[in-house]
Amino acid sequence: MGPSNTTAMMGDIVVFTCDTTGDPPPQVSWQRNGRNIHINGHSSYKILDSGSLQLDSVGPADYGLYHCLAKNEKGIASSETAHLQVEGNYFLSIFPLP
Repeated sequence: MGPSNTTAMMGDIVVFTCDTTGDPPPQVSWQRNGRNIHINGHSSYKILDSGSLQLDSVGPADYGLYHCLAKNEKGIASSETAHLQVEGNYFLSIFPLP
């Protein structure tokens, strides 16, 4: 169970896998840098039916450590941690002070 270290270019789609089994089937959640990832309609994060985490159009803010948690009434299991490195051209805008 668990994601693999990944290096991606800015704008890429990244998928971290989380293979789980259990009876009853576990509910999968994800953390980035030790904090829960909240999935909503406006997020670039999606949890797929398989439990994998998909990141659409990665950028510098997505850099970090990811792991999945699988939970059911019998307990919790945590995956190994995977590192996401994002490479590419970063743009910095500098505006003059008034």
